[in-house]
Amino acid sequence: MVNEYEGQRQIQIGNIKFISTNGSSQKNGVIIFKNTKETEILIDTIDYQQYETNGLIGNVGNVREQSVIRFTSAKNFNIQSIIASSSSRIKDQQQTVIFYIEMDYQNLNKYKITLSHANADLQSINSVQFLLLNGHSYQFQMTLSNISNGKSLDFGGCLCFMNTFSPGLIDYDINISNSTFTSCQSKYLGGAISNDSQNVDISFSKFENCSSQIGGAIFNQYFKDNQYDTNIFQDNIGYLAIPNFNKLLLEIKISEIYEINSSSGTYQKIEQFLYPGITYIIQFSLKIDGKWYSSFNENSFFGNLFNILVNPSNNFISITPPNLISQNFPYLIWYAQDVSFNGKKSIDLELGNINLIWIYPLKSDFYKIYNGCKEQGMEKIYLMKSQQFICKYCENMFVSYNGVCQQCQTEYFTDCYGYYSALKPSYWRNDYSIDSENIFFCSNNPDSCIGGSGIGNELCYKGHIGPQCIDCDVKGIYWKDQYSRIGFFQCVECNSISSNTFKISVLLVLLFLSLLVILVSTFRRLQNQIYAIYLSKMGIFFFGNTLLNQSLTSTYIKILMFHIQVYITQIKFTKIDIISTFSQFQFLLYNPLSSPFFSLNCLIAQYMTDFNSIGYSDLFLTFIIPIIICLIITLISIVAFLIKKSLFKQCVYTIILSYIYIFIVVFYSILLEKTLSSFFCLELEKNKSYSLIDLSLECGNSSELIKIQSLSLVILILFLIAFPLIIFLKLIQSRNRLKKVKVMFMYGFLYNEYKPKFFYWEMIRLLIKNLLVLLQLSLQQYPQISLIMISLMLFSYFIALKSYNPFISKSLNNLEKASIIISILLLQSSNVFIQQNQNESQKIESFRTVFYIIIQIINLMFFFYTLWLIITSFLEKQIQKLQKYIKFKCFQTRIKSPQILRINKSIKKLIKCTRIIKQNQILNDQDKSLIFYQLEEFSCQDEIKIN
Repeated sequence: MVNEYEGQRQIQIGNIKFISTNGSSQKNGVIIFKNTKETEILIDTIDYQQYETNGLIGNVGNVREQSVIRFTSAKNFNIQSIIASSSSRIKDQQQTVIFYIEMDYQNLNKYKITLSHANADLQSINSVQFLLLNGHSYQFQMTLSNISNGKSLDFGGCLCFMNTFSPGLIDYDINISNSTFTSCQSKYLGGAISNDSQNVDISFSKFENCSSQIGGAIFNQYFKDNQYDTNIFQDNIGYLAIPNFNKLLLEIKISEIYEINSSSGTYQKIEQFLYPGITYIIQFSLKIDGKWYSSFNENSFFGNLFNILVNPSNNFISITPPNLISQNFPYLIWYAQDVSFNGKKSIDLELGNINLIWIYPLKSDFYKIYNGCKEQGMEKIYLMKSQQFICKYCENMFVSYNGVCQQCQTEYFTDCYGYYSALKPSYWRNDYSIDSENIFFCSNNPDSCIGGSGIGNELCYKGHIGPQCIDCDVKGIYWKDQYSRIGFFQCVECNSISSNTFKISVLLVLLFLSLLVILVSTFRRLQNQIYAIYLSKMGIFFFGNTLLNQSLTSTYIKILMFHIQVYITQIKFTKIDIISTFSQFQFLLYNPLSSPFFSLNCLIAQYMTDFNSIGYSDLFLTFIIPIIICLIITLISIVAFLIKKSLFKQCVYTIILSYIYIFIVVFYSILLEKTLSSFFCLELEKNKSYSLIDLSLECGNSSELIKIQSLSLVILILFLIAFPLIIFLKLIQSRNRLKKVKVMFMYGFLYNEYKPKFFYWEMIRLLIKNLLVLLQLSLQQYPQISLIMISLMLFSYFIALKSYNPFISKSLNNLEKASIIISILLLQSSNVFIQQNQNESQKIESFRTVFYIIIQIINLMFFFYTLWLIITSFLEKQIQKLQKYIKFKCFQTRIKSPQILRINKSIKKLIKCTRIIKQNQILNDQDKSLIFYQLEEFSCQDEIKIN
């Protein structure tokens, strides 16, 4: 139909609706819509192409919102008497332009577009813009027009002038007069008008209630002073800035870039590098009239800027994810699946151009696109082209620390994705790795390893540091506060121990005084025994106070100390805080952070702040304490000798006895464990072992450890091997002279409680102590094997006790046997307890727990019973003196020792025997008087102790 009018100068059409019509002419032509009898004219599309002469559109009534009148490459147009109305019939088209005019960008001649008497009310549920003019060389005039309710999804709600063809060439003029713009709005720039022209003249016009983010009424790319009369603006809104018009150029820059985690939906700010294939949110900041804006709210909403990009590449994502719809700041979603590096390691981030009336390049020389992928969390996937690739994060339960996604083993990890991997509690690693050979079960102390996504000390319970979290932060480097090692790889916060220095000082004083009392008591017992021997050689039957003073306190103490040594070994392997169980009602709960009464290592950390190794300081202090005690005793003995010369032998014997008692009985096991632990190592990492005495020192690679081992070797050889060996060799050499005074004073402490033929039994007990320490240290990482081996050793010792009964008293033999039996039960109950399995039935688990608790209660009863024997034996003479006072009779009866009760039954037999001797033996007067004297003394006593 159009072809019928091809080449005509003027075409008049009436009473016809043009739907999907395309009229074209190569030469000239005018289309005029006159007033018709129809109530409306519906125009779908009229496209003027290659129109070479003037064009005229006039007398068009009721132009509907879905209409588009498109002009391409025409010279001059005169648009007159246009009436545009709204309609709601089209709902799938968000943006409609009534007049869209594109100019020929190759033609440098100025076009002339004149618009007059236009009345347009563009109220609609969609966005209807009145005029969009895209070109670089033209003259636009508008007069006597009223435009209202125009709306744009980008710029210029009513009129928009831009140049996307040749941004560097701008030569157009805008003249608007006697026109009104009411309630026009745009999303970004210029509520009524947006333009990038240098020549804009607006006079005798009015802008009311117009709004946009920037420039509520007008947005200018260029501005001249006094360009607009401020009286023409009324009640306009710039939601972000500038309610009426801007005065300076707009600027845009990349402010921050966030990486989108597709698995969790979270965002992570990147530092500098972007990787192909990873989705990013690129956030922008805007500079408006000299001020940068980076904060936006629900009113100043920009969102995804994809729609105003110029020829966007396929690296951008146009569809906004649901979780980003509410973001107010301006951003782009960038994917970068098509990037060319040209052999470079990295390239600057260049996003192309964006149209903000003016064409702005989006690029940054700070942010780089990396030619590769992160080694941690990503792997490289090549596309169809051999050199093109994308980076992909590892999926759930997969992680990458070396550029390849590997599956996490559920045995070790609770969660894995990307480069995030969370270890289960009781597991430890030193670096980011999921290889089983680099992940270690904290077998020595599982509760100290709390798990998590970190490495090293980050996986440790409070206060714990080092491989497998079994060391303590004694220097306060990681946990800030100082923590000391105690018990079975437990830690104690030094600040939590009140008056630690005072407590240790009091304990040392008490230890010294108790040693003095025991030494004096032992010396007197030996003295009385020697006195009794002399009297017996003189034919005097002597008993009474001499036998009474033969106290067994030291023997009971030795039995109890040996028992405590086994008990501590059991506690170390079970890792149960028994004290808290009974005192604080924390039923069998192991706490990696202990609360002891005192701590020697905390004392070291407090006063020796410049120590290099806590192991060396601990060893040195443990060694120097018995040395100081011996020196004090030596000094006291020398002073006593200087005061009274006749005490020379007693002083010498006291010194020798104190050294023997301190280094062979009291401190022997402690020093042996400290020294030997410097030569034992725990393998806590792959091909790395650490010293037991100081877990911060690597075996075979520490000069500080060599220093500790040197000191340990000196202590071990001189005081723990040579000294006991010399003493026992001397004792063996004197085995035929055990009743001699000198021998008894020198070595009587070692054999006095044993039968003469078992004088060497203390050597056997010392050997048992050595084996106990060796098994404990060598099998530290194998608790069940260690407990079984120690039990077998103790059982062998029990068989020997049962066979030989080496002690002079049946009660002592029974007490030692009871100690060994309870020790074996302790070890085996611990072995049963640590074998608990999570999959076993509740009955079996309950049996293990009940059995363990029963043995602990029996052990506690034995401890208090032995302690009662020690007290009653030590205070027996004082108890005898209390018999004189009636008010102490009840008290004395209650604390009688078992031996006293047995002696009471035999006292009559002893007196009867004495009478027979008196009747049948002729004695001289001196002997008679002595016997009568002894019998009289005996009859005055209610109880006599016979060893």
